[in-house]
Amino acid sequence: MYDIIFSDYDGTLHGKNGQISTRTATNIAKYIKAGGKFVISTGRIYASILPIAKMLNLNNDIITSQGSQIYNIQSNTPIKTYLMDRKKVVEVMKIAKANNCLTQCYANNIIYADSKHEFNNFFEDFFGVEIIKQNNLMLEIENGNIKLNKFEILVDKNIINDLIAKLSKEFPEFLFSKSAPVMIEVVDKNATKGRAVEYLLNKYNISSENALAIGDGNNDIDMLEAVNGKVAVPNGAKRLLKVADYITKDTSGDGVGEVIEMILRGENIK
Repeated sequence: MYDIIFSDYDGTLHGKNGQISTRTATNIAKYIKAGGKFVISTGRIYASILPIAKMLNLNNDIITSQGSQIYNIQSNTPIKTYLMDRKKVVEVMKIAKANNCLTQCYANNIIYADSKHEFNNFFEDFFGVEIIKQNNLMLEIENGNIKLNKFEILVDKNIINDLIAKLSKEFPEFLFSKSAPVMIEVVDKNATKGRAVEYLLNKYNISSENALAIGDGNNDIDMLEAVNGKVAVPNGAKRLLKVADYITKDTSGDGVGEVIEMILRGENIK
């Protein structure tokens, strides 16, 4: 049996209706009772994912903000944080603005956005947390009043790939990943889900051979590459599907539950 499972949340852990199914929740509980560790690895901030973790009765660590922060549930504090170069962040944000893109910024469990951000209400509902509106967001970042560990760029789907290529070339200190057709996630190059997985494996003294990861996006690729068990859900990005050793059969959002059932039956995930 794999000693630990790392699971992406949006597009992976929850079903098509935006909720975790009874089947998946029940199987996670069985897996933990059998001695396994289950860790959520998400692009969301801690405050947004914590209610989900509590619903699943998780009490260890959560990988948040695309790997740029790891939070411990019991102490309710971050145990690892990667901050971004604020001057470089402002340069990227200026390029984003010139391309008519919107940005939202993550700073130690708080989401900031420009006060005129037309999607503020949507994201508050989606993440289940309040977004702090700033009139001069770039200036606040440039002056060091807001210290970022991640930010996102909302971009037209027709230019997103070209923009990622341009920004990746100009700013090698950052990692730019496409997490949705219109979303670019930006973190320090050392802050990835894969690095966070390695950090926790070392903390728990678990070999990567005894670890499994499951995801759906390109931003999950290095997480899968950090472990032995590489699993993708059917709706996953094409690049991710090529990395995965196993693609779940379930298409209703119960892929995580399906894999856990296989693990508990002693089946090989390959």
